[in-house]
Amino acid sequence: PAPFTTSSLQQAAGARIKYSPEKTMQIAQHLFESGLITYHRTDSTNLSEDFVTAARKYLQDKDPSNLPSTPPSFKINKNAQEAHEAIRPTDLTKPSKVLKQELDQDNFALYELIWRRAMASQCNPAQIDKTRRLGLKLNKDKSQIIYIEQEKSLGRNALNVAKIWIKYHRSQRIYLDPIS
Repeated sequence: PAPFTTSSLQQAAGARIKYSPEKTMQIAQHLFESGLITYHRTDSTNLSEDFVTAARKYLQDKDPSNLPSTPPSFKINKNAQEAHEAIRPTDLTKPSKVLKQELDQDNFALYELIWRRAMASQCNPAQIDKTRRLGLKLNKDKSQIIYIEQEKSLGRNALNVAKIWIKYHRSQRIYLDPIS
């Protein structure tokens, strides 16, 4: 995902931690004034080279398999005023245990949301597997349900194998060979 802009921060805070846009901006103002995040009124998804370098070093040390070979880039809104960079933490290395004691619960929740999104913006894209039910039917004596499902890997847009399995009333599953 792209790093936060003002609008996307308000949307995510509303969805994830149930903050109103007003509360989100009040807390963001406090975090900004405390020097913990960059300016929070922005429509830019750009990140400074210093931050990208620090984030990549952090990922290399903590989660190297999640580090892309080149830093991700994000679409620039042609109407965006690029006066500021995206909303991000000013110091990736400040331990969350320390911040959790320094900040109240509301401030810490928003800071953590910003920290996670900024870091996620520098990671490999998520690989999500999803199973879609294609159909089902009962056998003649209605003692078993036959499910036909298809697995799809959304991150790679690749269609994996479809599987058919029989489900008994006791949730015992017998897997059959994949359909080719």
